[in-house]
Formats: sequence, C-alpha cells, structure tokens
Amino acid sequence: MSKNKFALPRLMHFISMLKENRYPNHPRLVEEMRKLDLAGAYNITQKTVQRDVNFLKYEYNAPIAYDFTERGYYLTDPEWNLDVPVSRQEEMEAAVLSSRLAEMILPNPVRSKIRQSIDELVAASDTQVLDDRICLLALIATGSRVPIKPEIFAEVFKGWRQRQILLMSYTRAKDGMTAQLEVEPHVLAFHEGSWYLKVRLIRSDKVAYEETDIITLAVHRISHVTVTPYTFTTDAKLLQTVQSGNLFDFPTIQNITLRLTGKGKMYGPEMFTGGKTKELPEDTLELHIPEAEEYRLINFVLTWPGEVEVVSPASLREKIAESAEKILRKHKKI
Repeated sequence: MSKNKFALPRLMHFISMLKENRYPNHPRLVEEMRKLDLAGAYNITQKTVQRDVNFLKYEYNAPIAYDFTERGYYLTDPEWNLDVPVSRQEEMEAAVLSSRLAEMILPNPVRSKIRQSIDELVAASDTQVLDDRICLLALIATGSRVPIKPEIFAEVFKGWRQRQILLMSYTRAKDGMTAQLEVEPHVLAFHEGSWYLKVRLIRSDKVAYEETDIITLAVHRISHVTVTPYTFTTDAKLLQTVQSGNLFDFPTIQNITLRLTGKGKMYGPEMFTGGKTKELPEDTLELHIPEAEEYRLINFVLTWPGEVEVVSPASLREKIAESAEKILRKHKKI
C-alpha cells in the first residue's frame, strides 16, 4: 500500500461512502478528502481511485461494482465488511449520526477529526448503515428550534434515505395554504435550527404550488406523510446546488454597497462574509457585497436603524424606504 499519509484515510473514507450508499467516484472522493486536508494540498487522480478499487477487490474480496446511473461505485453485498473488530452496532450507528450532525454544525479542525474517526468505524462495520430508530433518536436530539412529530420525521427520513416518493399534506408559511403533494425528497438538510426537504414536485392538488418543480419544504409544516413504494434517482446537480449553499430559492440582489456605523459596522462583515470593506471618515465602514438574499439585506438594515445605509442599488433603497414607511404607519402614536 502507498506510504502516502492519506492512503489509509482515503480507503476508509471510500469504504464509508460505499456503506452509506453515497456512490463514491473520483470527484466525490477528492471533494470529501479535501475536507480532511486543512492545508488544501490534497489531490488524487482517477487512476488512484481505480487502484483503490482493485486493491479492495483483490486483497479483501470487496464486492464493488460501478453504477452508471449514479456514476459511482457501490457494494453489491451491503453486508460485506473488513475483518476488523468494531464496537457494537448501536454504538456505531449512533456515532455515525453524531458525525453527520457534527459535519453540519462544527467547524474544522474538529469536524475533520470526527469524520475521519467515524470512517474507520463504518468501513469495518458488519451491518448496513443506518437503523431508522437510531437515526430518529439522534436526529431529533439536535436542538431543533421547531418541534417535529417523531412519526413525521421517521417517514420523511425513510423516504429520503431509501429514495422513495412521498405523499404529504403540507401547509406553506407565506399564505397558510394546505395542499396534498407528491414529491421526490432529494435533499434533507438542517439549517439554522430547522429541518428542510429539497424536493422535486410531481403533483399537487393546488395550482399555486406548481409554479416550479423544485421547492424547499419545512419538515415541521408537514402534517401527514406516507412513504410510497415508488423510487426515484437522486438528482446529482440538485444535490450539488444545495451543497454550494443554495438550499432556498429566495430572490437575490447583486453588487450591494452598504455604509455602516455603530453596531452595523460590527455585525455587517460577519453577516455578509465575502464582502470587501473600506474604512471611511467619521468611524464609518463601507461594505461591498457581491450578492445576497434580498430578505437578509432588508432585515439587516431594519435591525440596526440609522446605523446601516444602503448606497446602492437604488432598487434596494426604495424597498427599504417602503418597508420603513409601512412600519411607521403601523406604529404612529394613537
């Protein structure tokens, strides 16, 4: 085996991805391994991955095959495992779920260390990850801000995990409309204290839900859900879109310039990371933001009234003024 310090972690991560039905291939493995390489120097070739596959096949009789639909490798026998002693099934499964939550919540280097340790457990496991009951207990215990009925989450998780179409009753927030939806649950995500599903809408009994075929649903707004026997294929592009930070489809604004003072100056660069700052006279900071969601910008300006000024674009200034006028009309002295 290669003496490269990433050889063993790479194999363990590869096996972990196989066990979790994540269909590892060259670009996916490179992306995952770079998370473990804090220096940012990690790189492998397609031939390296093929050598890893052959090594596992011929040295450990790993039943690995290639799925051309998913464009990645999988185990033809999910029960296959490396002959290495591991902890009990319940401990291993709970550890895997904890690791997944750590990946969503904790920053590096803690996240990478946890992930690497869990990979070794999963790779040596003699069972298919994960048991639904253990998953449910671990996921519900994440400190979600909004309560979710366990039976709802269990069905949602099952449908997402097994790539089965869901039938559900869903009430959306903006108008309180309830509809019966048939959806493909492609992505299950934990975001700012709540769980969301990114789905492809197959059918709805309300026309208002059919504006687009890709929508994001808040799991806590699902009042009833049933897992159907019908399956679907995960949309790799949709998954990549969410991994890139686009869980929601909120309107965005480009090329924003804010002038900040006081607490606006303190929190602006933290709220809109990636923006460029410029110090101005009178303890003022100018913040240039390439792109941001419209609602976040409006909320930020109104949160620190008088300490955040929109310089551009003019359209955002107008929306801020309209919002302020509505608030003023509602709060005039009686």
